[in-house]
Amino acid sequence: MYFQAIAGIVAGLCAGVVSGIMFLLMRVPQHDGLAYSVLTVISRAIGSNDPSVGWSYHLFNAAVIGVIFGVIVGRSVNNLFTAVALGLVASLSSWLLAGLILLPRVAESGSGFADLVLSPLGLATLIGSGVQGILLGAIYLWVYNPIRLDEIHMGKVYRSDNCQTVAADKGVSGRIRS
Repeated sequence: MYFQAIAGIVAGLCAGVVSGIMFLLMRVPQHDGLAYSVLTVISRAIGSNDPSVGWSYHLFNAAVIGVIFGVIVGRSVNNLFTAVALGLVASLSSWLLAGLILLPRVAESGSGFADLVLSPLGLATLIGSGVQGILLGAIYLWVYNPIRLDEIHMGKVYRSDNCQTVAADKGVSGRIRS
């Protein structure tokens, strides 16, 4: 479980950096008529105008999501499709939770959750969270289940329950982490 948590932190932070760059570049209009980066809006929601506070908050949340992902579903991730699907579920769940808790604090218009989600801020964070989820799953799979290049060129690589990789065509086996 320890390696699952570490792999989750690494995957969460890597995905968080990419989505954080997206959030830094995306601008959303606010009630004062100006457009601010999503990270600045996040900073304002927690009481600061400094985008670095938004970065810190975002990366902390990305690491937490990564750890939770690794510990809860880490062993279920055995192929790219499953990894990406579970990463999307984890990231979009956190987006939905943020939409219920954080976004209402910064919403200037609309009265319901649907108005909030369909706002420019809601859509920008939905896109960023989707990208973050895809990367979370894919990077977690790569970190948690590394396949060495020398095993790939020998043939098809399998991972059995006792954490052995076997290059089926050549009969070569090697130990990997679990």
